[in-house]
Amino acid sequence: REQVVVETKCGIVWERKGSLFNKVGDRQLYKNLSPESIREEVEASLQRLGIDYIDIYMTHWQSVPPFFTPIAETVAVLNELKAEGKIRAIGAANVDADHIREYLQYGELDIIQAKYSILDRAMENELLPLCRDNGIVVQVYSPLEQGLLTGTITRDYVPGGARANKVWFQR
Repeated sequence: REQVVVETKCGIVWERKGSLFNKVGDRQLYKNLSPESIREEVEASLQRLGIDYIDIYMTHWQSVPPFFTPIAETVAVLNELKAEGKIRAIGAANVDADHIREYLQYGELDIIQAKYSILDRAMENELLPLCRDNGIVVQVYSPLEQGLLTGTITRDYVPGGARANKVWFQR
């Protein structure tokens, strides 16, 4: 177990209380970062994975109205889970600089996950310096812009699915 790093996220739940996030077929996804939901999610992940702890536990998206949970409450439960040994590092995905500052105001933030590529370098302005100054690890997603930067997409490619609405795939 010590040779593998397990990372998972919380805050996006199926068919439960929360702020509507997305619809997938006839099912609905909700954002919910309440302490109760986070505890349920970590326990379910530990059980499903058959492990005693999660190395990196990350909030997927930050809370929004109408089912808003203050970052202070989210951080409090994450700190408790860390003290209990159920998680080892606290992370947050899709955060802005103000979110990071608020996380740090109430506890630790070990890692963030943000979108970054040579076509989208916005995080260099404020996020990267803030993380560097506070010793926060930065993990990026979409560094190849969903395949666009691989050199394999031809001019006649017609985007579908998640790529259909991306600016880089528009003609």
